[in-house]
Amino acid sequence: MNKMGVKSLPKQWLRWLPAVLWCVAIFHFSASPSFTGDSTNSVIIQLLSLSPEDAKLINFIIRKLAHLWEFGFLAVLIWWAMKFQERAAIFVWTLTTIYAAIDEWHQSYVPGRSASVKDVIIDSAGALLVLIFIHWQKRKIQKSKEKEDPTTLI
Repeated sequence: MNKMGVKSLPKQWLRWLPAVLWCVAIFHFSASPSFTGDSTNSVIIQLLSLSPEDAKLINFIIRKLAHLWEFGFLAVLIWWAMKFQERAAIFVWTLTTIYAAIDEWHQSYVPGRSASVKDVIIDSAGALLVLIFIHWQKRKIQKSKEKEDPTTLI
């Protein structure tokens, strides 16, 4: 117990705090009408002085890359919370995909926003790509360690 008589949270629960905070941030952005496609499109038109047609394409690309990035980052935070356990990757990907679906469902209740199965697929792909990249990097590091010290195979 601390000075105020409250038990402190165990460290393993604190590891989840960044992932939970990121989920809150995603929820906040999803609830904001400022982040609708039309809103971001008008910002792009003003910032880049583009025609509406050109801005629409740029806006589409930026928004879909943002989906990849934000849910890829969520997967990293969840994986970190799970202490980088390699066997947890499928669970991390599933949890991230479930949250992506919940986020899209939530958007369906926000004026000016809509839910999209395509966005859930993009979000899920972002998580999967990051997890594959992490796995590939870990294997690469492991192989380089084995080359440096062949006795590690014994």
